[in-house]
Amino acid sequence: MIPFKKIKLFCFTFLLLAIQLSFVQQAIAAENANYVANAANKANKTHASHEAIAIIKDAFTYHGPETELAAIINKVRQSEGMPLLRKDWEVARLARYKSEEMRAHRVFDHESVTYGNPAQLLDRFHIQYTHVGANIALGHTAPSDVVLAWLASPGHRASILDPQFSRLGVGLSIDADGTPYWTLLLVAD
Repeated sequence: MIPFKKIKLFCFTFLLLAIQLSFVQQAIAAENANYVANAANKANKTHASHEAIAIIKDAFTYHGPETELAAIINKVRQSEGMPLLRKDWEVARLARYKSEEMRAHRVFDHESVTYGNPAQLLDRFHIQYTHVGANIALGHTAPSDVVLAWLASPGHRASILDPQFSRLGVGLSIDADGTPYWTLLLVAD
């Protein structure tokens, strides 16, 4: 049988280790938050470091439905003999801003309340382009349904298949009711 004093000492030691671990985890979390904030500040300067840009790029990489929609767009273009579009993290960031804004203001319009038309949006964030197009969708939950709806519309289809475009960005925002707001920005270099 283990003496009560040894059990008590073991429990006390275990408690101290747990408290130390908690402090270490909090310190690491604070350090990571400061690291990301500092990287974002660096990226806002003219000569952003590669490290800061990598962190921000990672925040705007494609995940889930956005990846799927971008892949479907490229499959459609490929089936029509068109060149594939490059996924551009900066354009994706703006597409997300547009989707977030439509969700927040509960509007569905190509003209942004905050940013204006798609060209003004790109200008505001200093994105280089020669030609820009935008498709938006509301309520379709599956990326394939979004693309099918766009392909059924002559204007949206023409944007997707425009040979001038070389880059794309996809943005998705879902409101509290589960309604998805989609933005596809198409950019020519």
